[in-house]
Amino acid sequence: MVIEKTKRTFCVIGAGTAGLCAARHALQAGGIVTVFEMGKQLGGTWVFNEQTGKNEYGIDVHSSMYKGLKTNLPKEIMGYPDFPIPEQESSYIPAEDMLTFFQQFAESFGILEHIRFNHYVVRVKPTIDEQAWEVIVRDCPNDQLLTFTFDYVLVCNGHYHTPNLPKYPGISAFRGKQMHSHDYRTNEPFEGETVLVIGAGPSGMDMAYEISKKAVRVTLSHHLKDKPQTVFPNNVTLKPDVLRITETGVQYADGTSEDFSVICYSTGYKYTFPFLSVDCGIIVEDNYVQPLYKHCINIRYPTMAFIGLPFYVCAAQMMDLQARFCLKFFSGGKALPTQEEMIADTAAEMDERWKRGLKKRQAHMMGPVEDRYYDDLAQTAEIEPIKPVIKKLHKISAMRYSEDLVNFRSDKFRIVDDETFVKGPSAAYCIIGAGPSGLCTAKHALAIDSNAIVTVFEQSKQIGGLWAYTENTGKDSNGLDITCMYANLRTNLVKQGMGYPDYPIDEQAPTFVTISDVIKQLEGYVDKYQLKKVLVKDVANNQYAMHKFDFVLVCNGHYSSPVVPSFPGKDTFRGQQLHSKDFRRSETYRNQRVLVVGGGHSGMDIAPDIAVHADKVVLSHRCTDPVHTGDRVVQKPEVLRIMQTGAEFVDGTQEDFDAIIYCTGYRYSTPFLSVDCGVSLHDNTISPLYYHCININQPTMAFIGLPFNACLMLMMDLQARFCLKFFSGQKQLPSKREMLESWQQDLEERKQRGLNGKLSHMLAGDLQQRYYDELARIAGIETLKPVLAKMHADCINSKKEDVNFRNFEYRIVDDEHFVKKDKPRMIQGFGGVFHKGLLRFDAQSPSAMMRMR
Repeated sequence: MVIEKTKRTFCVIGAGTAGLCAARHALQAGGIVTVFEMGKQLGGTWVFNEQTGKNEYGIDVHSSMYKGLKTNLPKEIMGYPDFPIPEQESSYIPAEDMLTFFQQFAESFGILEHIRFNHYVVRVKPTIDEQAWEVIVRDCPNDQLLTFTFDYVLVCNGHYHTPNLPKYPGISAFRGKQMHSHDYRTNEPFEGETVLVIGAGPSGMDMAYEISKKAVRVTLSHHLKDKPQTVFPNNVTLKPDVLRITETGVQYADGTSEDFSVICYSTGYKYTFPFLSVDCGIIVEDNYVQPLYKHCINIRYPTMAFIGLPFYVCAAQMMDLQARFCLKFFSGGKALPTQEEMIADTAAEMDERWKRGLKKRQAHMMGPVEDRYYDDLAQTAEIEPIKPVIKKLHKISAMRYSEDLVNFRSDKFRIVDDETFVKGPSAAYCIIGAGPSGLCTAKHALAIDSNAIVTVFEQSKQIGGLWAYTENTGKDSNGLDITCMYANLRTNLVKQGMGYPDYPIDEQAPTFVTISDVIKQLEGYVDKYQLKKVLVKDVANNQYAMHKFDFVLVCNGHYSSPVVPSFPGKDTFRGQQLHSKDFRRSETYRNQRVLVVGGGHSGMDIAPDIAVHADKVVLSHRCTDPVHTGDRVVQKPEVLRIMQTGAEFVDGTQEDFDAIIYCTGYRYSTPFLSVDCGVSLHDNTISPLYYHCININQPTMAFIGLPFNACLMLMMDLQARFCLKFFSGQKQLPSKREMLESWQQDLEERKQRGLNGKLSHMLAGDLQQRYYDELARIAGIETLKPVLAKMHADCINSKKEDVNFRNFEYRIVDDEHFVKKDKPRMIQGFGGVFHKGLLRFDAQSPSAMMRMR
């Protein structure tokens, strides 16, 4: 928004919820802003004051706040659109926390210096030329009247300060105590009393419940068409409208009578603006403030606006929307309709309200039409609308209030994104898989909320996923596919990249650890963080069970569904054929002739391992760069076709083999996901995902561990922390549109790099560290140290260049540097002796040797 060249002045009356956001937006529009607040602190109705009646300056006490009050709407919708209430355990928070929030808001936007506390607005009227506003204010501490002139006036004085008292016959004859809820502060004075509460709005329901903790008996009188659904304590009864008041009690509309010692009127408040002169053109009749355009702008003098009149709304969000709406016109960002057009628009809306049977006192009631009102303001002024999730959560929480007054404040809500929220005392997480990704996800879910319901489903009988070794292949006893590493495997990544940030692999372990080292580390992790209690393994009964969860985290790995090539003649081969998924021990191939197909990590590992025992090993691949597998492995180009006794290669040569092992990779597989889950799996790409994790179409689902060419467990841990930051409500996801745009940008960049199709989840080159840093930046969490990605890159390069790369030892020097030491020794199956040396790698170029000694 842009103010005209001559800066305009704004008078904001009141420093409560409405006044603070109005001041913020007026300041951001470039205006000169003065906020007049009659009290000595900001916060409006949220300020608790023991006093009732008049204050020390003879002015009516404004606040209706009572001791111990908690919000009756969740904090998740009580903040401003771009300034939410900070995360804490409860959704329903004390009034003191709301005050702290408003203080933080005012400080963040530099509003405090513009507020004049203890300044009571006495009169507002148009100037003689009707081009500005004359505002007379009483400086209460100095008892002086001050006069100001402003271009615009924003009336933000709230509507919970002037009690609306009914006029029952006999009201003056009652001998007991009578009070309005405006003067209620605590339930202590009601000890042993018999109390009638008149009015079953939010205040009446709350008061009846609170007073019942002290009173002998409480009756709640109401005229609701349907009686409140909530279950009250046993000493609370419900009665219809009061017909008349007697000396000792009341008579109801149903003819019954009851005696009471106290009558509390929770009968609402009047809209009052005693400071507005008649010249302002505003009339208030039975709480109907008119004439106003969109319940905000004074049609007769459209440089005056009212913020916060509508009720049964999401208050702070609506007030902020109204403030932005008014400032769009006041700042010159958009021209108001003509006076005739505004009158016609307002008349049409009010006619529709009267046809629905609404009374004048309901002229500003939104309730079932609040969404329509919000959208109308946003569309008319062309400003950002209220997010759909706020509207949805407001409706659900309002229903809970009426259904269960006693317990609704124990509800916990979490906003996931612009469309989605979850509800529960604690969130329920479904984690599919108890491998490295599933275990760290479970750990972090429990770390965020120890009461979270975390269930880890693991199809096998032990933790570890791919790392859980078994001699068996094919199907297990439950008919499920078996997936595991092979017996002699040592990791092809350094141990520093294989542990978790808070649970690294033992420092004494070799740089390239074995299966048993990894399993030992995972078991220790499970014990340390007490994860056994969340594991579900029993499928022995072969029964189906249905569960409901708030969130699903898919952690099933991507080494379970093998890709097996369909070479011509494959079915005619007389020897053994298997995928590396079913490879277990190299000794099995003693004295055999073995063809290994595939020059990836598995092929490069398995071929030289088998060569120790086999008569001959041929590695067939299509790699353009050299593949280093040692002298015992013969390398051949791609297979053209399979024959009964062997294979023919694309160079025209043929060879006989006893066994063919396909090291041809895996495909991502999620057979348990229905099409309704909103993700597709095509060409080994799962999409659309926000940062390769969060399901954009169903953002309460995430995938942990999809990217490859990464520091596996460290990346999984980072992804888990990233997703749970949003799932826990600590941070809100971008809108669906923004997430889709981010995903599309990533796809486009990958396409330009040649990383599309089955390489869509590959973290090649600088993408690895960039990915870690982006996750950390967006979620506000700690990233992975750059040295880890550099060690990973060097390790991968070493593997390509040297079959004995596992002879090297790596040590981290600092966040950017590592050293690499060559230890001469012989490893079975990987012959070769190396000279002693120490290599140090520079931060800018992990492959550049700085020195050797």
